[in-house]
Amino acid sequence: MAIGLDSNDGWFERCFISISQVDGDDVEARTFTNNLTINGGNFDTESLETFGGTITRTNSYEDIELQIEGIPASTRDFDWLAHGVAPTSETITSSTKVKTRVAFLWTDLSTATSGVQAIPSGSEGYRQIYAEEYCTGVEYSMTAGEELQATLSFKGSNEDPEGAFNFKKEMCSTSSTNKSMSAVPSYTTTVKF
Repeated sequence: MAIGLDSNDGWFERCFISISQVDGDDVEARTFTNNLTINGGNFDTESLETFGGTITRTNSYEDIELQIEGIPASTRDFDWLAHGVAPTSETITSSTKVKTRVAFLWTDLSTATSGVQAIPSGSEGYRQIYAEEYCTGVEYSMTAGEELQATLSFKGSNEDPEGAFNFKKEMCSTSSTNKSMSAVPSYTTTVKF
């Protein structure tokens, strides 16, 4: 998808991040996130020799990997995602592997507060949504005189067993046919986006 946004370049510096576990509420993570990386979803090809020439075979898509780096806050941390517990959990004594959805939204909408909210006509937006991801871990680091840093990692398949993609990318702008974006529905066992 080409990003055919109009003339607003400055708002690319802000990203709204919403994270939800399946059947859970969206938790906003932008206020304690300072870096993100999105990798994977690519595929490779190989040529097979035949008596009449070559055949190109495409291989399966790579897994999608997300990495969010941030500063854990006193009111919010990343541990709940790594252990599959509620976002409000203050004590963690076990771990569960829970499917997670992460939505990233870049927009010039001045009243934006969430990565999953609707973008009305007259504003621009670009959203990437990754569902069926698993939080594969949280790593902490700290240097003397600096804040505690956390790196949160997610990994998941590019598509589900039925062949439907586990990601969605959408955009809207004043000059495109998509002039607005709808809000993303709650993440459930039957609804990804």
